[in-house]
Amino acid sequence: MLTCPGLPPELKSAMNWRTLRFFSAGAIIASVTIGSGETLFASRGGAIVGYALLWCFVGGAMMKGLQVYAGARHFVLAGAHPMEHWGQLPGPRNWVSILIGALSLLCFPFWLAGLPRILGETVNWIFGFGVNDDLARIWATLAIVTAIILTWIQSYDMLEKSQTAIIGLLLASLMAACIVS
Repeated sequence: MLTCPGLPPELKSAMNWRTLRFFSAGAIIASVTIGSGETLFASRGGAIVGYALLWCFVGGAMMKGLQVYAGARHFVLAGAHPMEHWGQLPGPRNWVSILIGALSLLCFPFWLAGLPRILGETVNWIFGFGVNDDLARIWATLAIVTAIILTWIQSYDMLEKSQTAIIGLLLASLMAACIVS
């Protein structure tokens, strides 16, 4: 019988600012799951086509949630990445991983081409700059350069700190948007 360890003593007591140090590992998982699809593409898609694509965004969010939950649980309990075990599925060896890799190589260039531009336009809108294509391109370029710099200085400590800051900003922004709405 498998038993899970209990909570650390710091988390059993009342929540305070010191318990936020346990948030950073969760921020990394959250940064993988909460992304541009839920914050930018869904709201922009809704603004452009109304509720016609709502099923797509809700279905995608549900599938992503199930996948990340099951993957993280598998990783913790089995001690191996899910792709290692997907390689043992019936059929040619590693066919699932190869299919996912091929779909990623096919789809990511289109997604990455549109995301910085949408981000630039969103920053213009948030700060009240109106429709300004040149400024949107500058914001988009700054986002790309920031991503490249964070990739170059990559370490787990840097990843943990940057993702905690990004997810904290994302959550604060979403709360502000809910309050204003």
